[in-house]
Amino acid sequence: MTEKEYAVGGSTALYDAIGRTISKIVQVRKTTAPEYQAGHVIFLIITDGMENASREYSAQMVREMIKRERESYGWEFIYLGANIDAEVAAEEVGISPERAQDFIADKEGIHLNFEVMSEAVSHYRSAASIPDDWNKRIKKDFKDRKER
Repeated sequence: MTEKEYAVGGSTALYDAIGRTISKIVQVRKTTAPEYQAGHVIFLIITDGMENASREYSAQMVREMIKRERESYGWEFIYLGANIDAEVAAEEVGISPERAQDFIADKEGIHLNFEVMSEAVSHYRSAASIPDDWNKRIKKDFKDRKER
């Protein structure tokens, strides 16, 4: 993504971003030979804002897309949200609360997100599942530092 394609403007077109990305991955899958297609897909949403600017996709459209890819192809969806209620926001688009987590949006919190997600992806690649406690460290960090 370049500065021509993205500019910070105080708006979050989150549904558009999710819908466009799912559509792009689906299109790539359709045009890729079966032997070269990804066996597993994890779709990670990291946001620090609430949806407030989408024009192409609605929550319902995104929910249907997520449901289709999860049920038809076993995609996993994880939602990490800062400054919002991640579980509520994730449920709006059909992602279960067990796959949503609030986080502290600072250097430490972002670093922890990527460490945890690296571990979750590694586990997913070897065991074809995400551990039930995938978010344990982020949850603890959020709770501990929010209370300060």
